[in-house]
Amino acid sequence: MVMSRGIQSGAAARAKHISMSEDRLEIRVSCTIPPNGVATEIKRVRAELMEMGIVEEAKLEQASSRLEAAASANLKLEDVILLEGTPPVPPTDAIIEWQGDFHKEGFVVDEKTDAVDYRQPAADLSVSDGQALARVIPPVPGQDGLDVRDRVIPARKPRAARIREGKNVRYAEAESTYYATDNGRIRFVGGILSVDTVFKVTGNVGLRTGNIKHPGALMVNQDIQSGSKVEALGDIDVGGCLEDAEVTTGGSLTVHGGIAGRNHCKIKVAGTLRASFIQNADIEVQGDVIIHHEIDQCTITTFGALVTPEGRIVGGEINALAGIEAKQLGSDAGVTTIIMTGKDSRIESKIKAKQDELKKLNENRKKIDDKIAPLKRRIASLQGKAREQVALLIQGSRKLDLQAQACQRDLDAIFEESRSAREKIILVHERIC
Repeated sequence: MVMSRGIQSGAAARAKHISMSEDRLEIRVSCTIPPNGVATEIKRVRAELMEMGIVEEAKLEQASSRLEAAASANLKLEDVILLEGTPPVPPTDAIIEWQGDFHKEGFVVDEKTDAVDYRQPAADLSVSDGQALARVIPPVPGQDGLDVRDRVIPARKPRAARIREGKNVRYAEAESTYYATDNGRIRFVGGILSVDTVFKVTGNVGLRTGNIKHPGALMVNQDIQSGSKVEALGDIDVGGCLEDAEVTTGGSLTVHGGIAGRNHCKIKVAGTLRASFIQNADIEVQGDVIIHHEIDQCTITTFGALVTPEGRIVGGEINALAGIEAKQLGSDAGVTTIIMTGKDSRIESKIKAKQDELKKLNENRKKIDDKIAPLKRRIASLQGKAREQVALLIQGSRKLDLQAQACQRDLDAIFEESRSAREKIILVHERIC
């Protein structure tokens, strides 16, 4: 702030004269000092700092010295730092160090021809008994900082690596490593690490095999035919096509030949969905949807990203929480195609339930507090059962308060989980019709 005549006075001028940063780590000054007015300015700065709660003589002396040094070079001061705090040192988050190519993206590429084999994912999910699966590198806490008033600025808490032991997995605490306890196929969904036994169907799933429900991974050599119902706790890998069938998997679904539904194709996937193409299907996926060629007349809800960088999306309705990437949207025929991103339909019911729970806890606590209020003033004079009853009411109020705090933390975590997954981006490489 430039002062044309003398030194400004008044609360408004002082508020503009010295400013503290939003993170409370710096106090700066901007002003124009009249000739021979440095001593007066230092006096005023010290007074303003004391009004702001800076009363330690060492800090006041430091600010005075910095102001005097800056004024010796130029009487017009712009954002001169008078005092600095100590910023918190951020933590190092925990890391999951996978011991194999379990999560490698894409497909195998022929080294000689550079041709992509869409029947062979680059990730190798097969594991054997005793094989190391993942090692957890523990988090390192950060260090708290101090603001200019020497008040603590807490460091962010480090993020833990969320792995829980699932079926056929053991944890070696001394090594912080997870091992397979059986041969099978690795699955990591919802923070649970499992090794699924594999059920192999050498031909088609249809009338000959009947419907299939398997508590592990399923590998189908050919097709899943129309009218079939297939459910697997682990991954499902289909060598051919998936026709007008109902398929549910607690892992990922890979369909090498593509999904060709008609009227009753319903698919639910807890992990990632990969396919060559999809037609006329109703699909819900917790992870990403990765399609090579085309998505035609489908209703797809995914809480990951939908990616078809070489394909197009025509007709239907797509809702992808983490963004959409395609070569083309729509068609010249004018087929209505609805695309949405960044909307998390999962959390609406979760939020409603938590908000109702929190409201009930607060209402119950208020009822108890209203009963306690007139008794607190004379609790010392109460005797026997009356005193015990008041003590129980106070204990109950504290318990409800703790439950309400835990409920609020859960609600905040739901919001944070949704916010961190959202990506409001629709990327079209070539054409929108």
